[in-house]
Amino acid sequence: MVLLGLWCVLGQESTTAFFEGRSTNIFYKPSQLKDGSFLFLLDSAASSGSQTLSETSFADMVSHLLGLGAVLNPTAPRNTFPVGSFFKKDNANLLLVVDTIDSESIGASQMKVLQQNGQRFQLSKNFYPQDNVATATTLMTGYGPSVHGVVNQTWVAVSGKQSAYASLESSPAIANLADLLAQTFGGQSLIVSASSNKAMMSAFTANPFLNYKTQNHFGLYWNQKSESLQNVHKSDSKLIELTKASLLEKLSKLNYPMRSKEDKVKYSSESSQIFVDIPQENIHVVFELETMEDLAFFIELESVKSVVAALPNNLVSDNIPDLYSFVFSSIKGMQMKYGKNSQKVVAAVHILDAVLAQVVSQFKSLYSNQIATQILVLDGTTYTHLQKKESLESLKYQVYDTLKTMIPSKDAFLNSFPAFDVPAAKATAACQKLSSKGLAFYENLEVKCMTVAHGNGFIVRNNEEISVNATSDDDDAAKFQIILWFSIILVLALYAAVYAIYGMDTGSDAMLRAPAKVR
Repeated sequence: MVLLGLWCVLGQESTTAFFEGRSTNIFYKPSQLKDGSFLFLLDSAASSGSQTLSETSFADMVSHLLGLGAVLNPTAPRNTFPVGSFFKKDNANLLLVVDTIDSESIGASQMKVLQQNGQRFQLSKNFYPQDNVATATTLMTGYGPSVHGVVNQTWVAVSGKQSAYASLESSPAIANLADLLAQTFGGQSLIVSASSNKAMMSAFTANPFLNYKTQNHFGLYWNQKSESLQNVHKSDSKLIELTKASLLEKLSKLNYPMRSKEDKVKYSSESSQIFVDIPQENIHVVFELETMEDLAFFIELESVKSVVAALPNNLVSDNIPDLYSFVFSSIKGMQMKYGKNSQKVVAAVHILDAVLAQVVSQFKSLYSNQIATQILVLDGTTYTHLQKKESLESLKYQVYDTLKTMIPSKDAFLNSFPAFDVPAAKATAACQKLSSKGLAFYENLEVKCMTVAHGNGFIVRNNEEISVNATSDDDDAAKFQIILWFSIILVLALYAAVYAIYGMDTGSDAMLRAPAKVR
């Protein structure tokens, strides 16, 4: 099967585009939307450069840290990336994703793992909607939704409702960092991604629909029907096995390294509950393992702990770069169920903080400190929350009355507002009409109008070979060539000099020692 990505990148922050058939082309967004997402690079010395990282630059930054010669987005500002040793690159990358701790909730500021030595980058989001599945895909591909096509966790296409990563058609239209690594090293790299959320996990692993012929790819997610951890990749080997029964057995022996000796986390097999006491914070909560939101949290914790324990030494020490991504999406589920600042969410953040610190230490030990580590904290802010505001009702009908001759379906418009579709050819005229009627701005909202992005294909997929949208990094390649050949020339010159000296005739020189003639 062949799939062509037919959209070009719009890397400029001032330029927006939509993926025709997947996303809306007009929507209202907050004019001053604050997104608190950030990336923390552990053991990275603070640089004098920008402390902001574009979401389209993350994949290239990791590629840079691993010393790969290819990049996903040639426009990425590599001069802002952390400076490492040219000859000593990391052998693995560990990404820990917390989805979601937003800027208004407790959590990120109190996590001790984020207070270690490192560098913090504010994550600059260039594309809307700011759905975290779309953001994760942008991070790993280096391009926005107008190119990769994953515009949300779900969307309605001509063929019907689509769920991100559920099929080839709802997967990214271009390769991501994991695909690049898989193809560059012929499937020998360990690529491990795990989460209770299948879509978020899939954004960070190699594309399973490309049928890589390897046993080293593991995309692990929790299957609620089978109550077990499943691998999206077709592989005979199993890195770990985790079922609900084995999870409960592990929890009966749990020993989380909490901040204080007074903090207690205990499991009761009789009631399938976990009791958490954190006296200093006056927190006393009970996690119900029969509730999916609570269960998902401990599934994610035990998944990452099990992976660390199961990693094969021969693959860890083979000097082929590996990629690990663990997404903790359960925090988001608990916030939605119990509230952002509920005791249960605060307790979960405390436990997560302790486990993350332990996992980072274990990975460092496995790779002899030759591992790059990032903690990505995603904010929960998204424009879709605006749909719940009653104040939008008046705006909704004003917009419809203004554009009703351009809107194909009234029902679709009313259901999707503040985002909606008009025919692509009429999008510009529709936005101009809204502006002329004074509807381009409403309270703290502003209208955003998209244009279709046209361009060349980025990837051709089939079961035999894949053409990736990767180009060489000219600066690094040039430095490498200069240092390599200069070193070779020096070694050859030294060898020639030694050989010449060694082969010299050490006998008497008749010309020098001939007696002088007396006149």
